Amino acid sequence: MAEVHPYANFARTSLSSAYKVVQKQIWMDQSIVNLMTAMETLYSFMSVADNFIDGKLNILQQNIKTILLQTVECATLISDYAHQGFAGDTCRVFRIKDYAGTCKRLIQGLHDLQANFETGIGAQPVFVSYRTHGVVAETSTHQILDRLMPADMYGSVHSECLPGTCQELLGRIISWATDINSQQNVFWLHGVAGSGKSTVATTVAKYIGEMHRLGAFICFNQSFADCSHPSMVIRTLAHKLGTFDKQIGKAISEAMEGYPGVKDASLSTQFTELLVKPLSSLASLQDKGAIVVVLDALDECGSDKTRAGLLQVLKTKLHQIPSYVRIFITSHSFLNDIRGALEHQRVHKECLYANDADISAFIHKEMTRAKEMDRNLPSDWPGDERIDKLTSCASVKFIREYAPTRRLETVLWSAQDFVTDFHDVLSIILAAKKPLTTSAIDKLLSVSQIQGSAHIVSCLSSVLSYDLDNPAVPVHILHPPFADFLSDTKQSGQDAWYIDKDTSHKDLAIACLKRLYTKGLKKNICNLSLACQDWKSKDLPEDIAYACIFWVDHVSATADSSIALIVPYIEKFLQEHLLHWFEAMSILRKSQETIRLLECLWRQIPEKSYQNLHTFVLDVWRFAQQFVADMEEHPLLIYHDALPFSCKDSLVYKGFYNHELYARVIGLKVMRHMDWVESVAFSPDGTCVVSGSDDKTIQVWNVPTGTQVLPPMQGHQDWMTTPSMCGMPTQAPKSSHQLKGIRTGCNQLHFHLMAPVLSLGTQVLPLIQGHKGWVLSVVFSPDGTHIVSGSDDKTIQVWDTSTGTQVLPPMQGHQGAVLSVAFSPDGTHIVSGSDDKTIRVWDASTGTQVLPPMQGHQGAVLSVAFSPDGTHIVSGSYDNTVCLWDAFMGTQVLPPMQEHQDHVQWVVFSPDGTHILSHDVGDIWLMWDAETGLLSTSYHISNFPSFSTVVKGQWIVDQPKNKTLGKIPPHIRCLASASWGTSLAIGCDNGKVIIMDFPPLLCASSETTGVIASGVRDQNDGAFISEEESFKPVLEEKNSMF
Repeated sequence: MAEVHPYANFARTSLSSAYKVVQKQIWMDQSIVNLMTAMETLYSFMSVADNFIDGKLNILQQNIKTILLQTVECATLISDYAHQGFAGDTCRVFRIKDYAGTCKRLIQGLHDLQANFETGIGAQPVFVSYRTHGVVAETSTHQILDRLMPADMYGSVHSECLPGTCQELLGRIISWATDINSQQNVFWLHGVAGSGKSTVATTVAKYIGEMHRLGAFICFNQSFADCSHPSMVIRTLAHKLGTFDKQIGKAISEAMEGYPGVKDASLSTQFTELLVKPLSSLASLQDKGAIVVVLDALDECGSDKTRAGLLQVLKTKLHQIPSYVRIFITSHSFLNDIRGALEHQRVHKECLYANDADISAFIHKEMTRAKEMDRNLPSDWPGDERIDKLTSCASVKFIREYAPTRRLETVLWSAQDFVTDFHDVLSIILAAKKPLTTSAIDKLLSVSQIQGSAHIVSCLSSVLSYDLDNPAVPVHILHPPFADFLSDTKQSGQDAWYIDKDTSHKDLAIACLKRLYTKGLKKNICNLSLACQDWKSKDLPEDIAYACIFWVDHVSATADSSIALIVPYIEKFLQEHLLHWFEAMSILRKSQETIRLLECLWRQIPEKSYQNLHTFVLDVWRFAQQFVADMEEHPLLIYHDALPFSCKDSLVYKGFYNHELYARVIGLKVMRHMDWVESVAFSPDGTCVVSGSDDKTIQVWNVPTGTQVLPPMQGHQDWMTTPSMCGMPTQAPKSSHQLKGIRTGCNQLHFHLMAPVLSLGTQVLPLIQGHKGWVLSVVFSPDGTHIVSGSDDKTIQVWDTSTGTQVLPPMQGHQGAVLSVAFSPDGTHIVSGSDDKTIRVWDASTGTQVLPPMQGHQGAVLSVAFSPDGTHIVSGSYDNTVCLWDAFMGTQVLPPMQEHQDHVQWVVFSPDGTHILSHDVGDIWLMWDAETGLLSTSYHISNFPSFSTVVKGQWIVDQPKNKTLGKIPPHIRCLASASWGTSLAIGCDNGKVIIMDFPPLLCASSETTGVIASGVRDQNDGAFISEEESFKPVLEEKNSMF
């Protein structure tokens, strides 16, 4: 069988070992006897069937493989039984629960395999394991394990051992892996570079995986430094083991719940809490066979300095791992730190040497493949003699000694231009923080792909991983000694091949910066809109993404003596593309990383030599800390949120803010109450804002400047919620005074009468009392001489604005609270809406009801309004509908308008009376045709200057265009808002009143394309040219400052 399949040796060795152990026992359980009988029967049949195996080898390949794997599994069970079942004369209890049932399942599996083999059918055979485990099924456990934030340490990219090679070594490894009774639960395979350690590890992982016993396979790679960092190893290993086995997953998740901060604890604590304790607590797993962990290329796990802590943990705690967990490790032979950590009696050590048979097999395979590709070669090419000669010449020293020297000098690098290209390309490959494709390397080097790096890389296939058929696969160094060779003058032997690491980082930092500001970054690089919430599906080209993420890291890795060479590029980049960089990092989902990068950059720039640049980077760092949440939410918020709301004294604001492009924010510092601001309103002409606060004051602010127009108006004894200035701003009073009516939490009205220039702000009327309940609505008469108020005492009252006296007796008739009142345009009538679901019309001079109650709504009437010509009344209700009524007949003109999904809290006619605007509590605005009652798209909400800009949640929306203009930062909580044209007033819970003014260019621009509607474009990159033009003076100032 050894000639049939590579698994045969493992099966033969395991079965022979188990049989010898069992032979020594005096007593044997019948279940074990039956299992061995079934195995003997199967192999006897296969021995008889040898004559026809060759003819059906391809068909039966999977059957034979599964039979051999099943043999190893059965032999492992028998071996465990022999060690555990005969502790003494009185102790014959096998620790596996229901071991008789386990034997029965294995026997049935052998019978099924024999049946498949006998029929010669290539059906998919089923492997039966006596180990019971499962992928973690509980979602909660998955979620807890994910908190470990494991690295993406995927399996090796190396190929497996060729069939028939390394059989003895692989046999020893498999035997060790499945023998859980051996106390040496660590197998360390070491060897020189190129000896095949990773190939063996990959093969072992495959075999063990097919036996359902591979708990984790981690392959370290210096080319993937972040994923291979020592700090990630234990967390990643715990996560992989937890997802491999349900019991282990549950134990580790419980350990994490008991120690919530374990992810950030020391490596020693992580090893104990995440591995030793959970694995040791599961005694039942000891009876279910081995769980194997493969750690390949441990020498590529960080550097000798960064992995010191991890190796110390392995040295002191590795022996605490239960013996059923088998750990297979490979590494370079000549690293003293790893050797010192693995010098322990629990560690089995072997050195891997290449042998002639394996080398010959490899050469035969490659020559056969070459012959298949070139059919012109003779059939006997290259001949046994040449293969033997190649085999004898081959050496594990090939990569370290021959490839970098003799071949470089005699084969490839005779031309000086090739030497230069080699140096440029290899410098990037060695310095790169993550592997890059040849295309990305070419773009960073600013060379065409015709003269690019692919040619250099393809000539170094023995030391570089490169897929000629798939250029999208990144290039990385196969063997670390090659990198050591290039960066060591003693080894490289020539200046032409020597690559200085510090210089490489400096050059790559400059290459990244130049790539970003040379047609690399621009505003709205992905053509997004603020309304677009699927931006996370966007991505940037590989070279741009790499340059954005790693340019600072390369600056930090540059020697101090070389920083001066990079500073001019840093200055140019920050001056021209800082905001674009923030946007790009948001698209890359790396906004949080900008905080670390800016701190590193700030510490790297010498303050004494570059004080202004040092100060500017510090300011940018603070800016990133303040607005990182906004940048994470949407890439464009860096322009429409972070910049406008940043401190006006900051260098970022002074350098990048352009009032023609971005919203102007007023009042961040000066406009402030002492308590929550729960209501704001604009004056009819939009020049002033009035605010009411829980501090019991009213304040008036100048919109253009943000300054306080009047001292705080005091007099209320309770908090205020609905101040309004002269009723609806579209209907300014004709009187010489303006009125402020405030609803409070009591049955009274306070009025502040102010001259048109708002020069006094004093209370000119005494407290107006008369209602016996909350005042829910107040409005001026068109001529400003009277006020009408509605209350939850079910009455309506009219007041004289000059004396504050009651003009008419209370108007009674409603059976519920009066929620809304309004004057007709000529001031002769009053309409009221009530909680009793009715609308009533009153004579304003007599207080008598002139029409029967208008009934039709199925809920409270929350808002009423007259048409501009006074012929119609519109109403909005709690029943989610809008109704239109004849103001003279009291009849319903149109069927209810029913598109709202929530209570309609506000309705108004357009100035020309042709349309109706409605707003519900779900913050939905709808426009209706007043003649047909249908939704309208032909009439713009811009005709309603008080409602063109609204706040929806934290987002600011230009309603005429249904376009998102920006967002209120998360640290500012909006309690109330009001708008006038393109201006927006916001009342906040910190007492601030903020005014935002949106410039015409911002409102007129297309967010989708980043193009101003007037057609002005930057000819280079399509960014807003006005932004760059307005920034020119700043650039000049910064140049002199830097």
